[in-house]
Amino acid sequence: MSSPTTQILGAYKLAATPDLFAQAMESKYGGLALSNNERRLAEEHVRNELASVVLIEALISGRDERFSVGDFGQTGSDQAPYSEVFLSADGRAVIAEAYDVPADSTLRIAFYLHYAEPDRELNTSYGPVKLPPLQSIPQRVAELMPYEPVT
Repeated sequence: MSSPTTQILGAYKLAATPDLFAQAMESKYGGLALSNNERRLAEEHVRNELASVVLIEALISGRDERFSVGDFGQTGSDQAPYSEVFLSADGRAVIAEAYDVPADSTLRIAFYLHYAEPDRELNTSYGPVKLPPLQSIPQRVAELMPYEPVT
């Protein structure tokens, strides 16, 4: 039996549209009376956060009992997978969400990672892997798991 492996199928940069920016501002600061300076700082914070979001799609082969979604992240960062889902083998349907890990030994997972550094390796249950160059999020994935701003 071969050792478990993690293959990164894609690393995708979030498109921070004006609508998404407005939604994130409302989610984080809606209802707060902000001064002009506070608003400027809040907007800068939201822009930086959205600019740092990467959607990662990975294929886990030969999964064993060591697999944990919580193992995915980057050294020196406290950021964990966000809005993680398990996809069908062809990546065209969500088959399970969050920590409802399918029993299969081969898994296709997708998740968002905040403050991701594309030039740094991604830690996984089976060791670190290099991220490929960032691309635009494919339409099939964008439709399956639209980004929801954190509060």
